Amino acid sequence: MKKGHFYRKYIRPVKHAVGYLIILKCIFLIRITPRTLVLSIGSFIGKLVFRLSRRDRDIALKNIKIAFPEMDDIARKSLAKECFRQSVMNLVDMVRARSIVESDPPIWEIEGEEYIADVKKRFGGGVVITGHIGCFEIMAGIWRSRGFDVAAVGRRLFDKNIDRILVKQRKKMGIENIPSDAHPRRVISMIKKGYLIGTLIDTYTKSVDGIAAPFFGRNVRTISAPAGLARLTGTPLLPMAIFRTGKKRFLLKVWPPIEIPRTRDKAADIRELLLKSNEAIETMIRYRPDQWIWYHDRFRESETPANVHK
Repeated sequence: MKKGHFYRKYIRPVKHAVGYLIILKCIFLIRITPRTLVLSIGSFIGKLVFRLSRRDRDIALKNIKIAFPEMDDIARKSLAKECFRQSVMNLVDMVRARSIVESDPPIWEIEGEEYIADVKKRFGGGVVITGHIGCFEIMAGIWRSRGFDVAAVGRRLFDKNIDRILVKQRKKMGIENIPSDAHPRRVISMIKKGYLIGTLIDTYTKSVDGIAAPFFGRNVRTISAPAGLARLTGTPLLPMAIFRTGKKRFLLKVWPPIEIPRTRDKAADIRELLLKSNEAIETMIRYRPDQWIWYHDRFRESETPANVHK
């Protein structure tokens, strides 16, 4: 139901203001509470959300059935519950991102850094593709701590105050923030200067351009900008994701670069890149299925290239 003028002018701003104050309080408490304790609380809250949020639970179970039809109902329920638990724990650690990135000794390790080094040597910069997998917000900070220039592309959040918190945290870790509606020339210039440009391509959105591409056997609308940028600049796509190992540590895993086809058919090249990009995201999810956001309605419709924006 569409909200009226009174609600939009008076009620909604108050709700956002109160919500913002609550979020600030939660951030403060998360940062001052010992990590072991706050992760345990997060684990409990995740399980509770799984029990109470019927709509999100049903979406998660539906998506898992699409991706893993061979799984029985008990296994699907167990995976969905663990997904909720991991999500809240990852949210807690995202709030503490800077301390995790700067931990000494590091509580994270990298597998496949040689792929990044090779692309850096050959091209200077590149386009990173990843998903809402694990504690993804700390990934850019880790690369920055390794001496790479890093930028993260993201949609502006629904609340400008919350968006400002996220951008501020990224800047404190030396990460450049790029709104998803930024002009492509800005991004291309940064790639040429040697930046790694991080992009999340695993969710359904109509706010940016996309075309249909296979994902777990379904054609779904997939963000096309990273593939277009990679083809335009000639740099490979760099697939990677970060996974929680145990309760307190992380593994940042990099897969081999996706090389760029350069034929005369630009549309065909981009479709090929999107196919390989979705295959890479699938590989990440299959590596640790409990770490992806199954409650996101990724398979809300089956699409064909004819009814998707190009």
